[in-house]
Amino acid sequence: MRPNLAEAYNNLAIIYVRKGHLKEAAMFFKKALEIKSGYEDAGVNLNIVTRQMNVSESVN
Repeated sequence: MRPNLAEAYNNLAIIYVRKGHLKEAAMFFKKALEIKSGYEDAGVNLNIVTRQMNVSESVN
């Protein structure tokens, strides 16, 4: 397995966050965690995006 694949998914997710595509970003953070369980950066980022999505839904 390619060791940097989880990091690549995390970075891709960050790009989606910056574009405002939170659902897609969450999907890629989850993929990073599937590849590398315990990957702290992806876990923290997923938590942040999930909270942002919850806030957005409660506003609408």
